[in-house]
Amino acid sequence: MHLTTAILDSSTPWCVTAILEFGSGVSTSVIGMALKHNTDEDQATAGKLISVESEEYWAEQNNKAMHADLTDYAEIVYAPAVELYHQGEGALRHEGVPEGSYDMVYLDGPDFRPPEFMAAMDLLALEDSLTDDVIGVIDSRHINADFLKRHFKQPFRFKYLAVPGVYTFERVR
Repeated sequence: MHLTTAILDSSTPWCVTAILEFGSGVSTSVIGMALKHNTDEDQATAGKLISVESEEYWAEQNNKAMHADLTDYAEIVYAPAVELYHQGEGALRHEGVPEGSYDMVYLDGPDFRPPEFMAAMDLLALEDSLTDDVIGVIDSRHINADFLKRHFKQPFRFKYLAVPGVYTFERVR
């Protein structure tokens, strides 16, 4: 919900057009509204959010709840998460994450997993397809930030923002 607050409080139009979110919910609709607003202001800023949801029930419920005028800007994709090991560490990876060149990623989760599988490893597989000026936001789950710091191949700068309680990351150029 912290990202949602930041978006709603921002008067500056977003300059991102390809967003990937892990964990759908209220943030999905809010990001969709921000993208729609940008497009209403300037067609050149049209963007799309792909929200990956690992729970089929929540993918269905959130798709039903999304306002019809946001479906051009936000799409919820059901992609089950599988438990894997990466260099000896347990982590989750979603099956069937849409390929793309993303300039923003929002990692919100995972929830309700055994402790040894609480990190999400999807961004490792997507690392090469993230744009050079990617903006990354990770909710307050420090396990995800720590995992990515250890395993990204390329250098990224991570920052923890105590208020609102999120991590951000960007490529080091």
